[in-house]
This record gives sequence, structure tokens and C-alpha cells, in this order.
Amino acid sequence: MNENANRASSPPVAGPLDDPFKYWPNSDLLIEEEDRAFFARHYPAFASIFDWPELRSLFVVYDTAAASARKHSRRAGVLAVASGFLSLSVAAVVPLADEFTKRSATSQLHTQAVLGGVAAAFAIVSILIGYTQVLKGEGKARWLTNRFWSERIRQFHFQLIVNHLPTLVAELQDKGDLRHWLDFRASELDRFKHDYLRGVEDKIHHLDVDEAEDRPWLSPEWDHPGPLPPASAEFDGLLELLEQQRFGIQQRYAERRLLNGWHSPESRAQRVLKLSDALTAVLLLATITVGIGSIVAFKLGATPTFRLVAGLVAALSSSSVVAMRALKEGLLFSADAERYKWYLAAVRNLYHRYEQADRPKRVSLFRELEHVAYQEMRRFMLSGSQARFVM
Repeated sequence: MNENANRASSPPVAGPLDDPFKYWPNSDLLIEEEDRAFFARHYPAFASIFDWPELRSLFVVYDTAAASARKHSRRAGVLAVASGFLSLSVAAVVPLADEFTKRSATSQLHTQAVLGGVAAAFAIVSILIGYTQVLKGEGKARWLTNRFWSERIRQFHFQLIVNHLPTLVAELQDKGDLRHWLDFRASELDRFKHDYLRGVEDKIHHLDVDEAEDRPWLSPEWDHPGPLPPASAEFDGLLELLEQQRFGIQQRYAERRLLNGWHSPESRAQRVLKLSDALTAVLLLATITVGIGSIVAFKLGATPTFRLVAGLVAALSSSSVVAMRALKEGLLFSADAERYKWYLAAVRNLYHRYEQADRPKRVSLFRELEHVAYQEMRRFMLSGSQARFVM
């Protein structure tokens, strides 16, 4: 695998708190000018095959829209959970506040009114945001729709190449004249935009019902492998670059997703789980303290302040546990970690077989990789549609 190409455009991760995808360049589609210049310098005969300006522009439109909608949905979800947590927390303070203001009925009523109003306000905010922006809002739908299109555009690029290798090899051998190929792919892109980039509800519904995950190909004509070109330097060059741009970058992407650090889905899931476990322990201890304090207060006629404080701690811990669980499920930490583990293992397995394969088998393995990429996308879409909000 050629690991040197496209490295420069993706700055190295400086530390565990840095987002490893902040500058992810989508090098497989040569989105960045630096990647395109590198490719043109080192693989000039193949540059116009892998550098597709019209498809690149289309991808950027959907990718940008997906990133924006994802950020909006994430913020709305976190705000809804935070508001719910604050509502429960403020309400939990009321009994303790009553104890401190019981000597003045007016002060007690005023405190109850203020705290009750604040708790109610936070609850209303949580409900409104949760219903209008998360459960029924358009942010998540826009995010999933645009992410679906961007990934299908990426797949279209490589599926078109893999299914037309004889045409490409013939044109490369014809003095490198790729005019017919450029005209052909322009026509196919036009057809793709007209026939496929419509009826998104239909397409996403097909993902849902495709339980066998056997519909990866964007054209029915590609369901079955076509003829292969004869052995040649041009054929070998195409295979080498497909290996680099598809196998290499997909494997590197999955590996980076699983890097240990603040932004790793698995690390995030573990942090939330550990914090939830710790808060659960605090909740149980506080509950025991309330029980013991109540017995002591009854036997000795002692002040209930101590057990009220313990009750407040228990209530806050309970609210925190609920919030942590909601964040964990809503932000898809565990689901993302498991999916990336599966995807990395699948890509690595295919690549190990690829290294030992002959030319026909290598083409077959590229087709298998397209199938695996479709499976990963489908599972991502389904988990995202089931989540309350997304990260």
C-alpha cells in the first residue's frame, strides 16, 4: 500500500485533545489543491481519471451541508439534555431551600416560587428544543440526507472506475488520450444527478429494507462484474492507484477514527460510562445516607438538614446519571466505536487478501470493498436515524 501520497494535506495530530478529523482532506477525491498538485506531479498519466472537478464540486456541496446540519443537531440535542438536567437539579434544591427559609413564611413562598419558576422554565426549554429541534426538527434529517448523498457520490466515483477498467486501459494505451472517457463520465454524472439524486426518501427507505445489504451498486449494470483488460503496465498502474486511493485511505480513515484520545468514539463512550457508574455509586451512598439520617433524626429529634443535603446529592446524582445516559445514546458513541472496529477489520481483511491476489482477484476484491463501504454507510445511516441527536 502506498502510504506516502496525500499525507502532507492532513496535519499530524499534536496531542490527545486534538480532533484527528479537523483537517481530514478527503484525499481519495482529491478535494484539496495540494493533493491534486501532488497527484499530478507523481501520476500525470492518471491524474484526469482520479481528479474529477465536477464530481468534486458536487461532493463539497453535500459534505458542507451535512457538516453544518450535524453541528446544529448536536448543539440542539446537548442543549435539550442540559436544560432537562438543570430543571431536575433546581427542583431538587427546593426541599433544602424550604428548610433554610421556614422561619419566614413569606421568604419561604418567595423562594419556592423562584426555584419552581426556574425549574419549570428549564423544563419548557428542554421540551421545546427536544421536540422541535431533535425529535421533529429538520436538522438531523438534513444531516443524514446530505451525508447519504456525499457518501454515494464518493462511491459513484470509484464504482465507475472499477466497472470500466477495460475502457480506461484502452484509452491510456491510446497515447494517453482520455477525451472519450471524460465525455463518458460527464454523461454518467449527469445521469447520476438526474436519476439517482432524486427521491431521497425512497433511497433511504431502500437502505432500511436492504437487510441482506446486497444493493451496493449505483447502476443495475454493475451488479455483475464485466470483462477485464489484458495484463499491461497501464492496468497495473490503475490497480496501484485504486489500492492507494481506496484501500489505503479507507483503512487510514477507520484507524484514525479509533485513535485513543479525547475525540475517539470509544474513549468518549468509556468516559461517559465511567462517569455514570461513579454517579450511580454516589447516588446509592447518598440514598443510604438519607435513610440513616432519617432514622437518626427520628430517634434523636435532630435537625433534618443533613439528610436534606444528602437527598439533594442523591437527586443531583440521579439527574446526572440520566443526562449521561441520554448523551451516550444520543451521541452514538458506542455505536460509532463498534461500527468503526468492524469496518477497519473488514478493510484490513480484504487488503491482506489483496496483497496475495493476482489481477482478476484484485479487481474482485475492489468490488468487495465497495460492498463493505456500502454496508458501513447503511449501518451508519440506520444508527443515525434511530438516535435522538448526533455528534
